[in-house]
Amino acid sequence: MFSRKDSKRLSFAVVLMCFCVTVTANAASGVFTASIDSQGKVMVQSPQWIKNVKHIPQAGYFSDYEIVLNAGVFERNPGFCSVSVTDLNSYDDIVSAHAKLAGTPTSHAVKVITQLIGDSAKEAGTSKSFMLMCVS
Repeated sequence: MFSRKDSKRLSFAVVLMCFCVTVTANAASGVFTASIDSQGKVMVQSPQWIKNVKHIPQAGYFSDYEIVLNAGVFERNPGFCSVSVTDLNSYDDIVSAHAKLAGTPTSHAVKVITQLIGDSAKEAGTSKSFMLMCVS
């Protein structure tokens, strides 16, 4: 039905279309970053991807942050997110302060927990500033 020459042209066209779809999909992906203070205030974000932050401290245990995302920022769940404490107020913060994702990030929200490892005092400040990065 197809000559060998036509078959090669068709194969080339299919490969070219796949390449174009891949380039288009990669162009839509991006890196989203934010700096959030210990009280849940967004200090800096790039681009504008965070709607608000809900902060729920649990003294002596952990602090819970729910980062609510602007509608339509992610069509699907982020492909990767990472978080890191930025508080450097004391030696304990440098050595013992931790931040981690609390569950799988969704296209609507990312949950983060901060805590001071090794300090069980009820008055221990568990709310910590952090940097958050997600990749679509």
